[in-house]
Amino acid sequence: ESFFVGDGTFATFREDGLDIHSEKRSVRIPYGELRAFSVCTRKSPRESGEWSIVLEIPSSYLSQEESGVSLVQADDKPRLRAVLARRGIAVLGEPSDGKKGKFKCEKAFYLPNKQKRAGAVFWTVLGALVAVGGVFVGIFWNAAAGGIMGALGVFLLARGIYAFIGARALFAIYEEGIYWRGSQTERVFLKWEEIVRVAAEEKNGFPLLFVQCECGGYRFPRPQGALEAIAEKHPEKSAGGAKQS
Repeated sequence: ESFFVGDGTFATFREDGLDIHSEKRSVRIPYGELRAFSVCTRKSPRESGEWSIVLEIPSSYLSQEESGVSLVQADDKPRLRAVLARRGIAVLGEPSDGKKGKFKCEKAFYLPNKQKRAGAVFWTVLGALVAVGGVFVGIFWNAAAGGIMGALGVFLLARGIYAFIGARALFAIYEEGIYWRGSQTERVFLKWEEIVRVAAEEKNGFPLLFVQCECGGYRFPRPQGALEAIAEKHPEKSAGGAKQS
């Protein structure tokens, strides 16, 4: 009854509690202080995603200096669910019913990525210069070389324009939840069922949106009007006001 939970660490179910252990240390958590959640990590606004079982344990078992709770994640396997059932630990959260399909977007908010746009402007300017240089080379020196330079310039110019258009983050409100896409690798979709509270925060003067879920929380850049749109759709999940973080 042992399961891999990452970084050379295992969760082993004993008779009187759960052992979180690695080669260096081991701690035991009584079953009465343990909660389990079924979680689907979605990177796109659709039903399908990566399913896991998240174990919530008091942080004090991992460090005496910490409070609150810590999360331990394991792959969602029938064997793990069977062990949890035998130990009398209910699996909370979203049921993995195997549904598929895309979600419906209602409102979209875009935020420019200044760093990426600066890079895109560089490639756009470079492409334009190379393309113009290719024209002069073709006229005054060698037509073949000028043609190659011109083609390269057009390619760089198109690349820069495409990158400039795509250099923006997206925060969207869906009928089924909220979606954040900062880049192709920084994407997450959260369903309303797993969201407990949404609140405004500020950090170093930068507006953030804090999304508290059943297990864990997320912070996203806050587009103007996003919190108000969420409050209109789900007032029970909205917490007004801003606080320093």
